[in-house]
Amino acid sequence: MKLKSAIRQEFKIKREFFKNNHYLKEKVLANAKRLIEEFLFGNELIVSAYYPIENEVDVLPLIEWLQQKKVLCALPKIKSPKSNDMEFLLFGADTPTKKNIFDVPEPYDSKVVVPDIMILPVLVCDLNGNRLGYGGGYYDRYLNKIKKTGKKVVTIGVCADEQIHHGQLPEESHDQKLGFIVTEKRIYRL
Repeated sequence: MKLKSAIRQEFKIKREFFKNNHYLKEKVLANAKRLIEEFLFGNELIVSAYYPIENEVDVLPLIEWLQQKKVLCALPKIKSPKSNDMEFLLFGADTPTKKNIFDVPEPYDSKVVVPDIMILPVLVCDLNGNRLGYGGGYYDRYLNKIKKTGKKVVTIGVCADEQIHHGQLPEESHDQKLGFIVTEKRIYRL
């Protein structure tokens, strides 16, 4: 089985095609909206997303759409780069942001919340719900911590269909699985 680092490198190259494909991105967002609407019916939820980097699906229009529906949204903030620990802060149009150590904007001076639905960036994933990001373990660590409290969080990975690895990705005991994968072609319910 390939090492995680080799798989990451292979899929970073594959994801290049996503860069200027606006049609593909719009289809991913349309499918994501369709899925999220299933959860919103009659529920007050907090939905977290991310600031896109390196050709990730741009979910900022999704945040705007959610906020128009009066859904509370949150973005991650790195608590400690040394421990790869993060938290989620409420995010709105007027929420101030500043760039973190990775040059990614994150909210500050906002309320810390625990999301009910998390939209996660995906570098590569498989149909067993395994996901690889950049290797920092931020999301896995956060989800593991929340899982210990007994709270159930719906996890949705968004990516192009080409980012799905058809086979088994390497898996470690601390890895947290996705509940859904949303691509331009379909919604995978795992």
